[in-house]
Amino acid sequence: MNAKNFFIVKGAGLSDVSPVNAFDKVLIQAGLDNVNIVPVSSIISGEAVETPPKRFETGEIVYTVISKNTGIRGDRISAGLIWGLASRGREKMGLVVTAQQNFIDNQVLEKSLRERLQEMAASRGMTVECFKFETASLEVQSAKYGCVAVIFVYVF
Repeated sequence: MNAKNFFIVKGAGLSDVSPVNAFDKVLIQAGLDNVNIVPVSSIISGEAVETPPKRFETGEIVYTVISKNTGIRGDRISAGLIWGLASRGREKMGLVVTAQQNFIDNQVLEKSLRERLQEMAASRGMTVECFKFETASLEVQSAKYGCVAVIFVYVF
């Protein structure tokens, strides 16, 4: 089974009850609230295409790479995800990398993501042809707990 497509969603959530409830609010924002999420590693077919987000059936199993960060009141949290196409000769593959930080500086986060993607490709003897990234940030002020996430969703 090989994913032919993917999409990216993100969100931020707050809760006075728990970090789990803050993450649940992220999933609601992202449209993944009524599915079973299975985390997987970070490789996708080099032929996969980014598509608009879709809704899944309630209870469906959905494969994802999640960049998630949680914090408490007063924290500044960020999460980021980068995906790119790497190649070696005619061989191509998609790579997905995550990073999190406990302060909000998107330039630092984006630099870390690019470095991680470059190393992942180099470890395979490949070169990154193109990439895109997405970040989510939150200052946890109006609740006890906060969560941010960027989610890469595999579509079969």
